[in-house]
This record gives sequence, C-alpha cells and structure tokens, in this order.
Amino acid sequence: DAEGQFAVHEEYIEVRGIRINKPLVEKPINAEDHNINIYYPDSVGGGCKTLFRKVGDQSSAFDPERSSLRTDSCYIYEEFLPTEGTDVKV
Repeated sequence: DAEGQFAVHEEYIEVRGIRINKPLVEKPINAEDHNINIYYPDSVGGGCKTLFRKVGDQSSAFDPERSSLRTDSCYIYEEFLPTEGTDVKV
C-alpha cells in the first residue's frame, strides 16, 4: 500500500522516501499504453509534454498549464535524461 508514501512537490516527487527530481518521466505500467508524460519543474516554467503514438505528423503535445500527475492508474516514474535533441528509442 503506497498511500501516504507518495508526495508531489514543485521541483520533485517523493515515492516511498525516494526523491525523483523534475523533469521526470511518467510511464504507464501497461506496456500497451503509449501515453508517456514528461513533467517539468516550475523553475523552468513547468508544464507537461505528452508523448503518444504518431498521429499524422505529431507525436507529442506540450501543455504549459499542466502540472498534476495522473492518478487514474499505475505508473512508473523515472528521471528524464536529456539527449541534446537526439531521439533515443529504447
């Protein structure tokens, strides 16, 4: 039971005592769900970029107003690794 062991802050989240700094990646546990979010810290303007399967010529959307993590399912949280503009697929 993770209730009470998860806290969201402007610059990081804390899960079971482990601090994960923003920007951070939120990935659904369900491998068939390709909607991945990247949350940015308030210190760089905040917001959230959603990555999804390509539709037309678009595979992501940025929402500068969104900062709330999803609570509708189970997710994996990881620190975001900047790639200097290079696409990396794993």
